Amino acid sequence: MVFETAQHKLKFNVGKNDWTKVYLCPRNLPEIYLGADARKIIELSFLKTLRGSIFLENEPAGSIEGTDVWWCLSLAEEHYSIYACENGDYLNIYVQDAESNLVENVMVAKEERAVWIDTLGHM
Repeated sequence: MVFETAQHKLKFNVGKNDWTKVYLCPRNLPEIYLGADARKIIELSFLKTLRGSIFLENEPAGSIEGTDVWWCLSLAEEHYSIYACENGDYLNIYVQDAESNLVENVMVAKEERAVWIDTLGHM
């Protein structure tokens, strides 16, 4: 399953026992393996983020680049973490590595967000 923005792709590869590997693919650069978790955990975490409910149910987890962010998901194996914030018509998805270094800021437009929600809702 692939989720696209203007500058990035997120790939979810569902394997044996629903163990799902997540890859970040910046345009024109090699893909980055972020880690894995159970499909249901990834699906629910992203749906809550995309629908905006994490922003209502939780306090910010901290800040990235001076902006309050909410924790979305931490993945097993490679230990990347995903944080998010709403930024006007965009949802910013921040990807940090195991040492908390910012790897990418994936900006999801309102139209893309609707497609992602619909796709994840049918996973």
